[in-house]
Amino acid sequence: MTSDELRGMLAALDVKPPGSKAQRLAARVEHHSGPERILSMVAKAPAAARKLLEGRAGAGPARPTRLIMFGSPGSDLEPGARWALERGFLVQDRHRYGPARMPAEVALALRGPRWHARFQPAPPSVGLVSITSRDVDREASADDAVVRLTLETAYAAGLLARDGDRVAPTEAYDAWAEQEPPEQFAVLPQAWRNLPLAPTQARDEDNKALPALVGAPPCNGCVQARHGLLAASARLPAGQGARIASDLGPLVAWYRPLADSSPDGPPFATVIREAELLGVLARGALSAIGIHLRTGDAEGLDVECRRLLPPATATARIGAGLTAVVTGTPSARLASLLESVADRETSRCGGSAPAASAGPWTPAAPARTSQPTSPLSPPGRCHSRCRT
Repeated sequence: MTSDELRGMLAALDVKPPGSKAQRLAARVEHHSGPERILSMVAKAPAAARKLLEGRAGAGPARPTRLIMFGSPGSDLEPGARWALERGFLVQDRHRYGPARMPAEVALALRGPRWHARFQPAPPSVGLVSITSRDVDREASADDAVVRLTLETAYAAGLLARDGDRVAPTEAYDAWAEQEPPEQFAVLPQAWRNLPLAPTQARDEDNKALPALVGAPPCNGCVQARHGLLAASARLPAGQGARIASDLGPLVAWYRPLADSSPDGPPFATVIREAELLGVLARGALSAIGIHLRTGDAEGLDVECRRLLPPATATARIGAGLTAVVTGTPSARLASLLESVADRETSRCGGSAPAASAGPWTPAAPARTSQPTSPLSPPGRCHSRCRT
């Protein structure tokens, strides 16, 4: 704030401005230190300004500043805001980014001497249901990953990177693709735990579409929300989970009161849904994956992922009509081989059966490879079966 701005503010407060900027700032602080002076001026304020200030004083901390990707914020002010800004009852960033904020002295004066911050000495109760380890395992391994969540976690893990106006796989991705599915998956929840944004949020405050991988600035409140969810879920009684997963929201708010909640809907619904999609949360409780993720036990997380996820299939069965059938997830080497000699026809997963991929040889397909191939796995390791 410039010296001239301070001079104008003091004049609006009926205070004679002193000569230097430091003296003017001290005079403004002195004025705001007297609750009676603030209440007297607000009582004579225009109705719109008085309503705005009283509402701000009772609303608590302002919501996080919205992300402005292109251009600049609008110049429109709320009714009554200009009167409050001119007198220092609200302050705003010089470039008008984000909402105007209320100084603590003003908020306390308007709230009155009998006001006390809300205090809840015990965490809120959560409706619980009994669960078994089988329930958790089934829920944790059955959900499909959302594309936005996969992209953002893969980007955070260094598997994707910007290449001009495109996003392309990195060298780290090439090494990751050679790993078994359990090792591949374990990378994603670890990246999600400290991801400084909300990857599944598809709309902004104005209901405009948010593209994935836009390089949003760090959001410590988003990280705190995930840590709060892990901490809150870990406090539930053993063998029990929340009857409704969204009931964990108030519990998260109790453990992390400054964390960023969901902009709309139940508190922390977004981060709870992300945890369910990654298998961190299942049946309203931490899964084994979530337990290891909370404690930072990377080795334990790898072991649990290997228990839940089958290894990649390294062999294919050749059926009638020169159709290659792969039951399960093909290894990177097998997928590369089949793509070089055949065209993919189907890829399906039925019920609890592993996924199956099939591809017939077309007349031109064998010409795509000119070198003979060798066996892809030693005898006794064939995990696939022929489907016709």
